Amino acid sequence: MPRNTPEQTFAHLFNRANDEASSQTERDKAERAMAVWLKRHGKTRRDTGAILLQAEKDDQRANPPPPPPDPRNAAPHPFDDPMFTPADLVGAFCRSTSRWTNMSPLLRQSNTEASDRINAVLAAAGYNFSLLLRWFEELLRALSLILWHALLAAPLHLTRCRKTFFTAD
Repeated sequence: MPRNTPEQTFAHLFNRANDEASSQTERDKAERAMAVWLKRHGKTRRDTGAILLQAEKDDQRANPPPPPPDPRNAAPHPFDDPMFTPADLVGAFCRSTSRWTNMSPLLRQSNTEASDRINAVLAAAGYNFSLLLRWFEELLRALSLILWHALLAAPLHLTRCRKTFFTAD
């Protein structure tokens, strides 16, 4: 919750001082607090209207209006259209397959041959990629073994370190 501005604090005191539901003691306390606030900020009773106006502006700045709603929420969902009933979907599928069956055999054959060629090329590329991955795996395994053996074969020389670092030269 954002902190209140001094003007908002004064407006709260003003409302409490003029609230008929509050007890007389609470109203008197609010009047004294208002007098202290006015003295501290160098204002007089005549400035009350301007202070309350500034407090209202601060309240509006602290609570901006909500953003406008998303216009996409007002649009109907495309599948709410009665065209998308299960029977219509089956009919659309049957119509699309009937177009395939109504195609000339020469055109159907050329489409299937092209898709067969593309399928063969992609299958060969996938196989070659798997071979490449296997080769790369073997290479990494060999390199890691070489590195591991080199690290194990290197002497650490921890036992032969000198006890004195500085000499008295």
